[in-house]
Amino acid sequence: MKQQQEYSKKVLDNELALLWVNTIGMMALAFYCVYTRFDAAFPWLTAMVGLPWAAWGVSKTGYTMKSAKQNTAGGITYETAMLAAKAEHQNPQTIAEETVTDL
Repeated sequence: MKQQQEYSKKVLDNELALLWVNTIGMMALAFYCVYTRFDAAFPWLTAMVGLPWAAWGVSKTGYTMKSAKQNTAGGITYETAMLAAKAEHQNPQTIAEETVTDL
């Protein structure tokens, strides 16, 4: 069975898709402006492409930092993986006792 993506990863993927649609649309508008010899639109076309990419960079940095904290010692994903690995090699009673003493 396919593992479901976590919500923050879905949001980041959707943001990236919207960015590409925006970028391609602005490139088409820029081409049209060059074709019609209307160069006054270039500053706002540049802003319409550059600013969303900068905002996406902030989102990506936040997601990367969240993932790094989850996957290091003390993070919830790391600790869950370590307990699962112990479960394969020990009996369930020992793991339950260790979990209680860790709290």
